[in-house]
Amino acid sequence: MTGIKRGTRLWGEGSGYYPLANPPSLGYNTLSGREHITCVPLSAKGKTTEKKEKEPMKKNIIVGQSGGPTAVINASLYGVVREGISQGDEIGKVYGMIHGIEGFMAGRVTELSALPSEELELLKLTPAAYLGSCRYKLPEDLSHICYQELFEKFRQMDIGFFFYMGENDPMDR
Repeated sequence: MTGIKRGTRLWGEGSGYYPLANPPSLGYNTLSGREHITCVPLSAKGKTTEKKEKEPMKKNIIVGQSGGPTAVINASLYGVVREGISQGDEIGKVYGMIHGIEGFMAGRVTELSALPSEELELLKLTPAAYLGSCRYKLPEDLSHICYQELFEKFRQMDIGFFFYMGENDPMDR
């Protein structure tokens, strides 16, 4: 789409569409993988009202550690945080559960995306579980009140992605 002059026809954008008089800079839409430009129909050309694209709401990530700390648990945490930060167009913040799901239910959360990059890099080499662990098991009965509370907390924090890492037992939680 580079090299398009104002007033030239944009093929593939629909019949009779032209760039705006002051087009925004071209951006890259990571969801569709295509460049995009805001266009208006010919009938609206010269009018001062523009249609604005609705910004997608960013969702947050929450990550927790549980069970016994392994050699790779902090490297896995680093990977989740680094990838969340790199997806800044789609991800808001990356939160960590202090002492796993038990700590999260008690309101103990930290913002990992705010870590300085030097500290984040050291996380790959840090022994033990950086966030702390727990052995709390959620009830098997999915109608238990704790699940309503858990998902309400997710909703309040705009959590769209949940990562829970540990050995085999935590994966059953």
